[in-house]
Amino acid sequence: MAAIISQQDTASFDELTSRLPIVLTKLRPPRATMALLERERLLKNLYQIDHCKLAVVEAAAGFGKTTLLSQWIKEQHKLNRLAGWISLDESDNTPVRFWEYFFNALADIGVKWNPEIRDRPSGDHTLSGSELIPALINDLLLFPSQVYLVLDDFHHIENTTIISQINALLNHAPPNFHLLIGCRGTPPLSLAGLQAQGQLVEIDDDALRFNSDEALHYINELDVFDLNESDLLKLMDLTEGWATGIHLAIISPGMKDNPTATIESFQTGLKYVTRYLKEIVFEQISPELLEFLVQTSILDRLSIPLCEAVTGMENCADLLDEVIEKRLFVEALGDDGEWYRYHQLF
Repeated sequence: MAAIISQQDTASFDELTSRLPIVLTKLRPPRATMALLERERLLKNLYQIDHCKLAVVEAAAGFGKTTLLSQWIKEQHKLNRLAGWISLDESDNTPVRFWEYFFNALADIGVKWNPEIRDRPSGDHTLSGSELIPALINDLLLFPSQVYLVLDDFHHIENTTIISQINALLNHAPPNFHLLIGCRGTPPLSLAGLQAQGQLVEIDDDALRFNSDEALHYINELDVFDLNESDLLKLMDLTEGWATGIHLAIISPGMKDNPTATIESFQTGLKYVTRYLKEIVFEQISPELLEFLVQTSILDRLSIPLCEAVTGMENCADLLDEVIEKRLFVEALGDDGEWYRYHQLF
Protein backbone atom coordinates (compact mmCIF):
# COMPACT_ATOMS: atom_id res chain seq x y z
CA MET A 1 0.00 0.00 0.00
CA ALA A 2 1.43 3.34 -0.97
CA ALA A 3 2.33 5.83 1.72
CA ILE A 4 -0.10 8.78 1.73
CA ILE A 5 0.85 12.13 3.22
CA SER A 6 0.33 15.84 2.61
CA GLN A 7 3.20 18.09 1.60
CA GLN A 8 3.49 19.85 4.94
CA ASP A 9 4.06 16.54 6.72
CA THR A 10 7.28 15.55 4.98
CA ALA A 11 9.56 16.19 7.94
CA SER A 12 12.43 13.81 8.55
CA PHE A 13 10.67 11.93 11.34
CA ASP A 14 7.63 11.32 9.13
CA GLU A 15 9.88 10.10 6.34
CA LEU A 16 11.59 7.74 8.75
CA THR A 17 8.36 6.28 10.10
CA SER A 18 6.99 5.89 6.59
CA ARG A 19 9.75 3.40 5.89
CA LEU A 20 9.00 1.26 8.93
CA PRO A 21 7.35 -2.06 8.07
CA ILE A 22 3.75 -2.73 8.93
CA VAL A 23 3.46 -4.84 12.09
CA LEU A 24 0.75 -7.31 11.15
CA THR A 25 -0.12 -8.22 14.74
CA LYS A 26 -1.31 -4.62 15.23
CA LEU A 27 -4.11 -5.46 12.78
CA ARG A 28 -5.48 -8.03 15.24
CA PRO A 29 -6.88 -7.65 18.77
CA PRO A 30 -4.15 -8.38 21.34
CA ARG A 31 -3.95 -11.78 22.95
CA ALA A 32 -6.06 -12.02 26.11
CA THR A 33 -3.91 -11.92 29.24
CA MET A 34 -6.60 -12.96 31.71
CA ALA A 35 -9.91 -14.78 31.85
CA LEU A 36 -12.55 -12.98 29.81
CA LEU A 37 -16.00 -12.12 31.07
CA GLU A 38 -18.63 -11.57 28.40
CA ARG A 39 -19.94 -8.05 29.03
CA GLU A 40 -23.39 -8.63 27.55
CA ARG A 41 -24.89 -5.35 28.77
CA LEU A 42 -22.01 -3.38 27.21
CA LEU A 43 -21.93 -5.38 23.99
CA LYS A 44 -25.62 -4.59 23.61
CA ASN A 45 -24.76 -0.88 23.84
CA LEU A 46 -22.00 -1.25 21.27
CA TYR A 47 -24.39 -2.77 18.77
CA GLN A 48 -25.95 0.69 18.46
CA ILE A 49 -22.96 1.43 16.19
CA ASP A 50 -24.94 -0.24 13.40
CA HIS A 51 -26.93 2.99 13.23
CA CYS A 52 -24.13 5.44 14.09
CA LYS A 53 -20.88 6.76 12.67
CA LEU A 54 -18.79 6.58 15.84
CA ALA A 55 -18.55 4.64 19.10
CA VAL A 56 -16.14 5.76 21.82
CA VAL A 57 -15.07 3.53 24.71
CA GLU A 58 -13.21 5.82 27.11
CA ALA A 59 -11.78 5.05 30.54
CA ALA A 60 -8.57 4.87 32.53
CA ALA A 61 -6.13 2.00 32.14
CA GLY A 62 -7.38 -1.40 33.22
CA PHE A 63 -11.13 -0.84 32.91
CA GLY A 64 -11.50 -3.33 30.06
CA LYS A 65 -11.76 -1.11 26.98
CA THR A 66 -9.65 -3.37 24.77
CA THR A 67 -11.30 -6.49 26.14
CA LEU A 68 -14.77 -5.16 25.33
CA LEU A 69 -13.80 -4.08 21.82
CA SER A 70 -12.08 -7.44 21.25
CA GLN A 71 -15.23 -9.28 22.28
CA TRP A 72 -17.31 -7.07 20.00
CA ILE A 73 -15.10 -7.63 16.96
CA LYS A 74 -15.07 -11.38 17.61
CA GLU A 75 -18.87 -11.32 17.43
CA GLN A 76 -18.73 -9.42 14.13
CA HIS A 77 -16.44 -12.02 12.61
CA LYS A 78 -18.86 -14.75 13.67
CA LEU A 79 -21.54 -12.86 11.73
CA ASN A 80 -19.19 -12.59 8.70
CA ARG A 81 -19.12 -8.82 8.98
CA LEU A 82 -16.15 -6.80 7.71
CA ALA A 83 -14.56 -5.54 10.92
CA GLY A 84 -10.95 -4.36 11.03
CA TRP A 85 -8.65 -3.56 13.93
CA ILE A 86 -5.64 -1.32 14.61
CA SER A 87 -3.69 -1.24 17.89
CA LEU A 88 -2.18 2.23 17.82
CA ASP A 89 1.01 3.36 19.54
CA GLU A 90 3.30 6.41 19.69
CA SER A 91 4.89 5.66 16.30
CA ASP A 92 1.52 6.06 14.57
CA ASN A 93 1.16 9.74 15.48
CA THR A 94 2.15 10.98 12.02
CA PRO A 95 -0.26 11.13 9.06
CA VAL A 96 1.78 8.89 6.76
CA ARG A 97 2.08 6.17 9.39
CA PHE A 98 -1.52 6.44 10.61
CA TRP A 99 -3.08 6.21 7.15
CA GLU A 100 -0.73 3.42 6.16
CA TYR A 101 -2.22 1.31 8.96
CA PHE A 102 -5.73 2.58 8.26
CA PHE A 103 -5.70 1.42 4.65
CA ASN A 104 -3.92 -1.83 5.46
CA ALA A 105 -6.49 -2.67 8.13
CA LEU A 106 -9.37 -2.16 5.70
CA ALA A 107 -7.58 -4.00 2.89
CA ASP A 108 -7.00 -6.85 5.35
CA ILE A 109 -10.77 -7.40 5.65
CA GLY A 110 -11.40 -7.16 1.93
CA VAL A 111 -12.14 -3.49 1.27
CA LYS A 112 -10.94 -2.66 -2.25
CA TRP A 113 -9.67 0.74 -3.35
CA ASN A 114 -9.69 2.55 -6.65
CA PRO A 115 -6.41 2.68 -8.60
CA GLU A 116 -5.84 6.35 -7.69
CA ILE A 117 -5.03 5.26 -4.14
CA ARG A 118 -4.06 1.61 -4.50
CA ASP A 119 -1.59 1.89 -7.38
CA ARG A 120 0.13 5.16 -6.47
CA PRO A 121 3.92 4.60 -6.69
CA SER A 122 5.49 3.93 -3.29
CA GLY A 123 7.77 6.96 -3.59
CA ASP A 124 4.96 9.41 -4.41
CA HIS A 125 3.68 11.24 -1.31
CA THR A 126 1.81 13.98 -3.13
CA LEU A 127 -1.78 12.96 -2.37
CA SER A 128 -2.79 15.75 0.01
CA GLY A 129 -5.22 15.48 2.88
CA SER A 130 -7.82 17.44 0.91
CA GLU A 131 -7.69 14.72 -1.77
CA LEU A 132 -7.30 11.75 0.56
CA ILE A 133 -10.50 12.05 2.58
CA PRO A 134 -12.87 12.60 -0.39
CA ALA A 135 -11.26 9.66 -2.23
CA LEU A 136 -11.67 7.48 0.87
CA ILE A 137 -15.30 8.53 1.43
CA ASN A 138 -16.22 7.92 -2.21
CA ASP A 139 -14.64 4.47 -2.18
CA LEU A 140 -16.46 3.52 1.02
CA LEU A 141 -19.77 4.78 -0.38
CA LEU A 142 -19.42 2.49 -3.41
CA PHE A 143 -18.47 -0.51 -1.31
CA PRO A 144 -21.44 -2.93 -1.11
CA SER A 145 -21.03 -4.02 2.53
CA GLN A 146 -21.05 -2.49 5.99
CA VAL A 147 -17.52 -1.69 7.14
CA TYR A 148 -16.39 -1.43 10.77
CA LEU A 149 -12.97 -0.32 12.01
CA VAL A 150 -11.65 -0.31 15.59
CA LEU A 151 -8.89 2.16 16.51
CA ASP A 152 -7.66 1.00 19.91
CA ASP A 153 -5.42 3.14 22.16
CA PHE A 154 -6.42 6.26 20.23
CA HIS A 155 -4.96 8.41 23.05
CA HIS A 156 -1.60 8.05 21.28
CA ILE A 157 -2.95 10.15 18.40
CA GLU A 158 -2.45 13.88 19.05
CA ASN A 159 -1.33 15.05 15.60
CA THR A 160 -3.67 17.87 14.58
CA THR A 161 -3.59 16.88 10.90
CA ILE A 162 -4.78 13.35 11.71
CA ILE A 163 -7.48 14.67 14.05
CA SER A 164 -8.71 17.09 11.39
CA GLN A 165 -8.80 14.33 8.77
CA ILE A 166 -10.72 11.96 11.06
CA ASN A 167 -13.23 14.74 11.79
CA ALA A 168 -13.67 15.30 8.05
CA LEU A 169 -14.16 11.57 7.51
CA LEU A 170 -16.79 11.37 10.26
CA ASN A 171 -18.60 14.50 9.07
CA HIS A 172 -19.18 13.01 5.63
CA ALA A 173 -18.95 9.27 6.32
CA PRO A 174 -21.29 7.14 4.20
CA PRO A 175 -23.94 5.12 6.08
CA ASN A 176 -22.02 1.87 5.60
CA PHE A 177 -18.89 3.01 7.50
CA HIS A 178 -18.63 2.80 11.29
CA LEU A 179 -15.64 3.76 13.45
CA LEU A 180 -15.03 2.50 17.00
CA ILE A 181 -12.41 4.10 19.24
CA GLY A 182 -10.83 2.89 22.48
CA CYS A 183 -9.17 5.71 24.38
CA ARG A 184 -7.86 6.75 27.80
CA GLY A 185 -9.91 9.89 28.04
CA THR A 186 -12.20 11.72 25.66
CA PRO A 187 -10.65 11.79 22.17
CA PRO A 188 -9.97 15.27 20.72
CA LEU A 189 -12.62 14.88 18.04
CA SER A 190 -15.72 16.95 17.26
CA LEU A 191 -18.13 14.83 19.29
CA ALA A 192 -20.85 17.38 20.08
CA GLY A 193 -22.19 17.50 16.54
CA LEU A 194 -22.27 13.71 16.23
CA GLN A 195 -24.03 13.45 19.57
CA ALA A 196 -26.63 16.01 18.52
CA GLN A 197 -27.26 14.03 15.33
CA GLY A 198 -27.65 10.76 17.24
CA GLN A 199 -24.51 9.43 15.56
CA LEU A 200 -22.42 8.79 18.68
CA VAL A 201 -22.28 5.84 21.08
CA GLU A 202 -20.33 6.44 24.32
CA ILE A 203 -19.25 3.95 26.95
CA ASP A 204 -17.25 5.43 29.85
CA ASP A 205 -15.54 4.15 32.99
CA ASP A 206 -18.77 4.20 35.00
CA ALA A 207 -20.37 1.82 32.51
CA LEU A 208 -17.23 -0.35 32.35
CA ARG A 209 -17.08 -0.92 36.11
CA PHE A 210 -17.92 -4.48 37.13
CA ASN A 211 -21.10 -4.81 39.15
CA SER A 212 -21.30 -7.42 41.90
CA ASP A 213 -22.88 -10.06 39.65
CA GLU A 214 -20.18 -9.60 37.01
CA ALA A 215 -17.40 -9.73 39.59
CA LEU A 216 -18.80 -12.93 41.12
CA HIS A 217 -19.22 -14.45 37.67
CA TYR A 218 -15.63 -13.54 36.83
CA ILE A 219 -14.32 -15.16 40.02
CA ASN A 220 -16.35 -18.30 39.32
CA GLU A 221 -14.94 -18.41 35.78
CA LEU A 222 -11.42 -18.55 37.24
CA ASP A 223 -12.55 -21.43 39.48
CA VAL A 224 -9.80 -20.91 42.07
CA PHE A 225 -11.76 -20.21 45.26
CA ASP A 226 -15.16 -19.32 46.66
CA LEU A 227 -15.95 -15.84 47.93
CA ASN A 228 -18.74 -15.19 50.42
CA GLU A 229 -21.09 -12.27 50.04
CA SER A 230 -19.42 -10.17 52.74
CA ASP A 231 -15.96 -10.52 51.16
CA LEU A 232 -17.37 -9.81 47.72
CA LEU A 233 -18.92 -6.56 48.96
CA LYS A 234 -15.60 -5.55 50.55
CA LEU A 235 -13.75 -6.31 47.33
CA MET A 236 -16.23 -4.30 45.28
CA ASP A 237 -15.96 -1.39 47.71
CA LEU A 238 -12.15 -1.38 47.52
CA THR A 239 -11.83 -1.80 43.75
CA GLU A 240 -14.93 0.24 42.84
CA GLY A 241 -15.52 -2.19 39.99
CA TRP A 242 -12.07 -1.61 38.41
CA ALA A 243 -11.55 -4.76 36.33
CA THR A 244 -7.78 -4.93 36.69
CA GLY A 245 -8.01 -4.18 40.40
CA ILE A 246 -10.38 -7.12 40.87
CA HIS A 247 -8.09 -9.39 38.85
CA LEU A 248 -4.97 -8.33 40.76
CA ALA A 249 -6.76 -8.95 44.05
CA ILE A 250 -7.86 -12.41 42.95
CA ILE A 251 -4.34 -13.53 41.96
CA SER A 252 -2.68 -12.06 45.06
CA PRO A 253 -0.96 -14.52 47.46
CA GLY A 254 -3.24 -15.68 50.26
CA MET A 255 -6.52 -15.05 48.46
CA LYS A 256 -7.19 -18.74 47.92
CA ASP A 257 -6.44 -19.77 51.51
CA ASN A 258 -7.75 -16.76 53.41
CA PRO A 259 -9.69 -14.34 51.22
CA THR A 260 -11.10 -12.33 54.14
CA ALA A 261 -7.68 -11.45 55.58
CA THR A 262 -6.23 -10.83 52.13
CA ILE A 263 -8.99 -8.41 51.16
CA GLU A 264 -8.56 -6.54 54.44
CA SER A 265 -4.80 -6.24 53.81
CA PHE A 266 -5.64 -4.99 50.32
CA GLN A 267 -6.55 -1.67 51.90
CA THR A 268 -2.91 -1.04 52.88
CA GLY A 269 -1.55 -1.65 49.39
CA LEU A 270 -0.63 -4.49 47.07
CA LYS A 271 2.59 -4.80 45.11
CA TYR A 272 0.75 -5.98 41.98
CA VAL A 273 -1.38 -2.83 41.95
CA THR A 274 1.67 -0.63 42.57
CA ARG A 275 3.57 -2.29 39.73
CA TYR A 276 0.60 -1.99 37.36
CA LEU A 277 0.13 1.71 38.08
CA LYS A 278 3.87 2.36 37.76
CA GLU A 279 4.32 0.59 34.42
CA ILE A 280 0.99 1.34 32.73
CA VAL A 281 0.10 4.75 34.14
CA PHE A 282 2.94 6.62 35.83
CA GLU A 283 5.60 5.97 33.18
CA GLN A 284 3.30 7.48 30.53
CA ILE A 285 2.91 10.92 32.13
CA SER A 286 5.16 13.92 32.71
CA PRO A 287 7.27 14.22 35.89
CA GLU A 288 5.35 17.36 36.86
CA LEU A 289 1.98 15.60 36.61
CA LEU A 290 3.34 12.61 38.52
CA GLU A 291 4.54 14.92 41.30
CA PHE A 292 1.09 16.50 41.42
CA LEU A 293 -0.54 13.06 41.72
CA VAL A 294 1.84 11.97 44.49
CA GLN A 295 1.33 15.11 46.55
CA THR A 296 -2.46 15.16 46.18
CA SER A 297 -3.02 11.41 46.61
CA ILE A 298 -3.29 11.90 50.39
CA LEU A 299 -6.44 13.98 49.99
CA ASP A 300 -9.89 12.48 50.43
CA ARG A 301 -11.31 15.24 48.20
CA LEU A 302 -9.69 17.50 45.63
CA SER A 303 -10.33 21.08 44.63
CA ILE A 304 -8.08 23.58 42.89
CA PRO A 305 -7.52 25.78 46.00
CA LEU A 306 -6.83 22.72 48.17
CA CYS A 307 -4.37 21.30 45.63
CA GLU A 308 -2.58 24.65 45.47
CA ALA A 309 -2.31 24.76 49.26
CA VAL A 310 -0.93 21.20 49.48
CA THR A 311 1.46 21.27 46.52
CA GLY A 312 2.49 24.92 46.28
CA MET A 313 2.09 24.63 42.48
CA GLU A 314 0.60 27.62 40.69
CA ASN A 315 -0.76 25.61 37.73
CA CYS A 316 -2.94 23.20 39.70
CA ALA A 317 -5.98 24.09 37.60
CA ASP A 318 -4.19 22.96 34.43
CA LEU A 319 -2.79 19.86 36.11
CA LEU A 320 -6.17 18.85 37.51
CA ASP A 321 -7.70 19.37 34.06
CA GLU A 322 -5.01 17.04 32.65
CA VAL A 323 -5.76 14.43 35.33
CA ILE A 324 -9.44 14.57 34.38
CA GLU A 325 -8.73 14.55 30.63
CA LYS A 326 -6.43 11.52 30.95
CA ARG A 327 -8.93 9.82 33.28
CA LEU A 328 -6.30 9.12 35.91
CA PHE A 329 -8.64 7.42 38.37
CA VAL A 330 -10.49 10.58 39.37
CA GLU A 331 -14.19 11.30 39.43
CA ALA A 332 -16.29 14.40 40.02
CA LEU A 333 -18.25 14.90 43.24
CA GLY A 334 -21.35 16.67 41.98
CA ASP A 335 -21.96 18.53 38.75
CA ASP A 336 -20.37 21.88 39.57
CA GLY A 337 -16.81 20.77 38.69
CA GLU A 338 -15.44 22.03 42.02
CA TRP A 339 -14.68 18.86 43.98
CA TYR A 340 -13.20 15.51 42.89
CA ARG A 341 -11.82 12.36 44.48
CA TYR A 342 -9.36 9.63 43.51
CA HIS A 343 -10.13 5.92 43.24
CA GLN A 344 -9.39 4.26 46.59
CA LEU A 345 -6.65 1.99 45.25
CA PHE A 346 -5.05 4.89 43.39
